[in-house]
Amino acid sequence: EELRDIREPNHKPVPTHRIEKNTLRFPAFDAIDVDGSDVRLPELLRKRVTLVGVSFREIGAKQKRLWTGHFGRRVYLTPRGFEHTGMVHLSLVENSLLRFVKNWLLSDLRKVESLSLNIRSCLKIGDVAPIREALNLKNRLCGYCFLVDTHGYVRFACSGEPTEAELMQLFEATEELVTERDLGGDDGPAPDIVDDPETWDDDRLRETLLAYGVPCSESEGRARLLSRAKQLMSGRGNSFLARRFDRAFKQSKDITTLPIWDPSRGKVEEADRADSKKPDL
Repeated sequence: EELRDIREPNHKPVPTHRIEKNTLRFPAFDAIDVDGSDVRLPELLRKRVTLVGVSFREIGAKQKRLWTGHFGRRVYLTPRGFEHTGMVHLSLVENSLLRFVKNWLLSDLRKVESLSLNIRSCLKIGDVAPIREALNLKNRLCGYCFLVDTHGYVRFACSGEPTEAELMQLFEATEELVTERDLGGDDGPAPDIVDDPETWDDDRLRETLLAYGVPCSESEGRARLLSRAKQLMSGRGNSFLARRFDRAFKQSKDITTLPIWDPSRGKVEEADRADSKKPDL
């Protein structure tokens, strides 16, 4: 049945839609970060708004990356988006026996997902039924994305392959959520929660550096580890990551013409470019 549904044009088990504030809480569960450490969601979601991409199979992961890739290139890599938004790639594995090969699964995850201190990848192995029920993940062959606010509530949901109109809905919802926190909303001012390397122990510093491809040894002292971790944090979302997104989406014309944060401003800029191409009368 899942395979039959996925073959239908524009199949979306979760339609693209906004969700009222404080109505759908993102489910709480333990997972494994890509660096092998234990994490817990939604506590991991520290930014004002985080796009969580969820998939079970590779076919769903490809759909999920269509959403997260556009979000990364057109929102996350802008200065304001980088400051206030984050992304989490979540892979759900139902077979609990695969926990014995989790290192292989994590290694595979590192190869296909972008790594940054604001872009996290994690794995949940075992009983995922409560997560499926809470988020309405009926078809395991589909990819899903959810915008989650700083309080752990889902504010926007979508699935399948995005259209340009659906992407604009995602960007507009993100803008409104960040602006809501700028204004303080009903909960007062809400600064982002910053994960400061100063609070990490030496093992976590070393694990984080190794996970992001920075070589380090057991003999390195804390001062050196801390310095390199801070350097890594200051470099997240840098031109190297931007080039990775550009290469991944070099075939997408709309990506190169709409590197936006503010959707309305992007539309105006596009209109201006279109007008400039008209011949003089």
